[in-house]
Amino acid sequence: MGIRELRGSLSRDAFAAQARRYVPEISAADLVPAPAGVRAQALDANGALIDDFRISRLGPVTTVRNARGAVESYRERLVNDWSIG
Repeated sequence: MGIRELRGSLSRDAFAAQARRYVPEISAADLVPAPAGVRAQALDANGALIDDFRISRLGPVTTVRNARGAVESYRERLVNDWSIG
């Protein structure tokens, strides 16, 4: 997975080829350079990285947890810092 992401970062053609899975008509000419985004990553209690989702069961209860999205974190900061709701 990481090698594909790195390749897509280095090659506009490679990125466009990956994006065509979701937008078939996109081409490298449609893309413009931009900085990399921030991706939330979940950690377990020991600080090890975990998958995007962690599924656990305790008796009849199944829980699905995931890492917070960057937008959610940013919105919380706006609400707390500037009292925006």
